[in-house]
Amino acid sequence: MDKGKLNKVLSIIKDIEKNNSELTENLSNLSLLSRKDLLQEITKDIIKKNEIFKEMGVSQDQICAGMGDKKDEAHQIHNFIDGVISNIHANPSKKVIYLRKFFDMFQESISDNDKIVIIQSLKDEKIDKLKEKMLSLIEIFKLKH
Repeated sequence: MDKGKLNKVLSIIKDIEKNNSELTENLSNLSLLSRKDLLQEITKDIIKKNEIFKEMGVSQDQICAGMGDKKDEAHQIHNFIDGVISNIHANPSKKVIYLRKFFDMFQESISDNDKIVIIQSLKDEKIDKLKEKMLSLIEIFKLKH
């Protein structure tokens, strides 16, 4: 093999090695989402594009609740309550319906009779005091959604 062809082959090999090292470095610098984060992103995209969720007044925080840690869960509960209160503020005549939705989003920690009594007591509550009452109910009944 002549020296010119050999140098050309060596040059090509060096270029390939350089490209491989650059590729490895670029791949290592990529931030890849964990499986959990990826599922959350997919869920959020589905919720954003789904008209049924928009019509129901359900936010992506409400649906994605439970996917995060304890701080996220507390934040999501606050966001959920804020969403219920803003819905009530927008449509005060549907206050009882939104309160029922609030209690329906939780597991069976409260009996149906207790839910009816609580809703009756909250339906006359002023909107500015409602969030405080809802948060205290969550603490009292140790609600988990």
